[in-house]
Amino acid sequence: EIRVIPDMFGLATVGVKAEDLDGILLFDMEWNLAKPHNIFIKRVIDIILSSFAIAILFPLMGFISIKIRRDSKGPVIFSQKRLWKGESTFDFLKFRTMYLNGDEKLARYLKENPQARKEWEKFAKIKSGDPRVTKFGSWLRRYCLDELSQLIHVLTGEMSLVGPRPYLPREFEKMGGYRKTILKALPGMAGL
Repeated sequence: EIRVIPDMFGLATVGVKAEDLDGILLFDMEWNLAKPHNIFIKRVIDIILSSFAIAILFPLMGFISIKIRRDSKGPVIFSQKRLWKGESTFDFLKFRTMYLNGDEKLARYLKENPQARKEWEKFAKIKSGDPRVTKFGSWLRRYCLDELSQLIHVLTGEMSLVGPRPYLPREFEKMGGYRKTILKALPGMAGL
């Protein structure tokens, strides 16, 4: 008895029907996520849930804004270009969790800590003890509260509640052969 698992990215997101054609296995696939009625339903759900979440979480977002201002100098919201559908970009908003001179702090830290430099080169992030992150920013990241401002993107249609993470333009080449598939969908707050 032989069972084969085909290496087909995104197979779980399509409607798959297997057929036997004289001993040859055929896959008949429909991309359910690309059907207009499914896109419409997902958009309606995004609007309803993001509106509801913004209304309920508005006091918390106000509290976060005040704490960020007290924790360090700079704007409350951090803006960064991210890839959108196709190859265009949009201004991605998050609550600011880093100091304004974060790049200088990072360069100095990586110079003094070879282990951290290896981690940065491999993952493009430092998992613990990142010198760029403020004290309150660390708390926001731990509970993913820095992401709450993205509800505005969901409401305006730039993002969805569920979808691939919003990639940075510098990560375009790293997407490789999956690029077209990833950029067909709206980026999401919660990932896939």
